[in-house]
Amino acid sequence: MNISCKPCAFENQSLINHIQGCLKYLKEFVAKNKNYLSVVVNRLNSAFDSNPISKKDVKEILKLCVAMHDLGKAYRFYQERFSNNCFCSGKCNFSYHEVLSAMSCVKLAKELWEEIYHPKTIFLILPVLDHHNTMRNTLEKIVYRDPKFEEVILKIYKTGFCEEVDRLNEIYDQLGINLKVLISSENELKELEDICYEYLKKEFNKNRGWIKLYNLFLFPVSLCDILDAKERSGKGNPLLIKEFEEVLR
Repeated sequence: MNISCKPCAFENQSLINHIQGCLKYLKEFVAKNKNYLSVVVNRLNSAFDSNPISKKDVKEILKLCVAMHDLGKAYRFYQERFSNNCFCSGKCNFSYHEVLSAMSCVKLAKELWEEIYHPKTIFLILPVLDHHNTMRNTLEKIVYRDPKFEEVILKIYKTGFCEEVDRLNEIYDQLGINLKVLISSENELKELEDICYEYLKKEFNKNRGWIKLYNLFLFPVSLCDILDAKERSGKGNPLLIKEFEEVLR
């Protein structure tokens, strides 16, 4: 009997395996850099007067960013190109999966914090949305509501999650997240665009002192993503990998 490994994160790696690997690297990162959470808290709370963020908040958001960053890969649009053992014989890619992941983050933020126009929502959404910023300028397309881009995202969204997505409950249950909560709607794309426009365009001058600090969350997400991918395939940018490995020594 051929047991499916789907949903797939890469060729020859399941999404469950990748997220678990990234969470392992996050745990190692926090353990090796004991002051990091405190530094983030101090930087954030010195940047704005209201909406204080605690060390517990930072740790929770980092875990959620790592657990959510590739969830969009579980859409049928991407998964139907892979065999059950995550082998791809043709052209397989996950272009714009980060947008689908961020849409689920909007849904999750509403469940966790009720108020989505809040710094915690931004620090969850932007690292997920921007973790492939060297490959494609997704943020710009979101902020300016590019209609052709919206059409592409909705085409992917309408295929729905693949049948095997329930396997991710193995991870999300441990984080106290109901996978059904993460099933977004077209409304979440509009809300994602509204949030990014509000903070990054309309009210940017008001927010510019703190919003750039989302990079403090993006850095660990990128580190975990790249080092787990390198462990899987042995490939990647050697200079970047070397720098990230130094952080864990």
